[in-house]
Amino acid sequence: MKLEQYELWIKEFNSLIQENEELLNHYDTMSGDGDHGTNVVQGSRAVLEMMDRRPYSDPSQFMKQVGLTLLAKLDGACGPLYGAAFNAMALHTFDPSNEMFHSGYEAIAKRGQTPRDHPMLKVWGHFANRDILETAIPKQHEFVEQITTIANSTDPGAISSYLLFQAWLNVFGE
Repeated sequence: MKLEQYELWIKEFNSLIQENEELLNHYDTMSGDGDHGTNVVQGSRAVLEMMDRRPYSDPSQFMKQVGLTLLAKLDGACGPLYGAAFNAMALHTFDPSNEMFHSGYEAIAKRGQTPRDHPMLKVWGHFANRDILETAIPKQHEFVEQITTIANSTDPGAISSYLLFQAWLNVFGE
């Protein structure tokens, strides 16, 4: 996969996150302080700014820079989790997507000392344990329903993770 595809993936993720900021904040009020959407939008915009500077030349370097940017700029619990996931995935940009996402899954579990039944990890596990392009979620389905099915939760981290995978499918699945 080419660097440009990875860049398109992150731009698509940014679009989906911005479209769903209020929804993510709404679900975060149920279990947190109600700012997950705002935080992920902030982190995503910082990644877009990093992309304008292009301190990378290949997909692996790009993913590492995304991880470092999210670690530095994404507030809340998801900053370290997404940062660790992208840094781990940077080592597998030339592997099949399930291997890359499995490394992200393991990094989240390790970094967050997260139980394997946590909703965010359930979403990551759903995509990491099979070829993501073979398990493509039809675009006509409502993503909250899909998260409820996958993770049995409306956890904001699970929903933002789903959006990350939906963005992947939007770019790589066509």
